[in-house]
This record gives sequence, structure tokens and C-alpha cells, in this order.
Amino acid sequence: MFLKDIRYAALKILRYVENVDFVAFIQDEQRMDAVIHNFRRIGETVAYLPVKLTDKYPAVEWKKAKAFHYILIGRYFGFDIDTLWETIQLDVPLFLKRIEAVLAAEGISVDSGEGFPAVPGEEVIH
Repeated sequence: MFLKDIRYAALKILRYVENVDFVAFIQDEQRMDAVIHNFRRIGETVAYLPVKLTDKYPAVEWKKAKAFHYILIGRYFGFDIDTLWETIQLDVPLFLKRIEAVLAAEGISVDSGEGFPAVPGEEVIH
């Protein structure tokens, strides 16, 4: 389910920056690449959501998520790292809450045993 994929990517972004400050983040190339990869996943996945669904939940910033993905792709080596960090800190937690609200409203369980943790850092047992 695309919504679960979006949720999981947002969870991963938050997990990758947990207990990490800005300086440590920008000095860790692998962490930064992992975060950017998950922003790309969110943007690409949003593109596949039915318009009927996105129109039903206008509180979720679908277009902004998709646009940010294109900014990262087009300017990967020249994007504003401060904007990336601000987006992670301010926008991703709210975006995640809104995605989880959509999942709940649509009756989609987030702990369906498909390998998606319910919260960042939660262990998934297969």
C-alpha cells in the first residue's frame, strides 16, 4: 500500500536524525544520503496516489512532498542543506502525523505485520 510506504519512509527519515544535531548530520554523508533517498521515495510514491485520495485529504501537503522530491533530484549537489534540515525537523513530523491520520481514516492498520514499525526505532520481528 502506497500510504504505508510513505509512512515508512518518513519514519526512516526521523530515525536517521534521531539524537543527531545539524553539524553531525552534514558531516555524515551516508546518513544524509539515506535521508535524501527517503525523501525521494516519498515524492515518487505520492505521484502514484489516486487523485481521489489526495483530494479527500487536503491537510496533507501532497504537492509539497512531490515538489521537494524534484528539488532534491534536480539540485542534489546544490540544494540548500539548511532547508533540508528545517524540513526534517519541522515538516516531516507533521507530515507523518497527517499520513497516519489518513491511514486511520481509511481503516488501514500500521502494524499489519508487513515489516513496517509502528514507531521509529521499534524492532520488527519477522
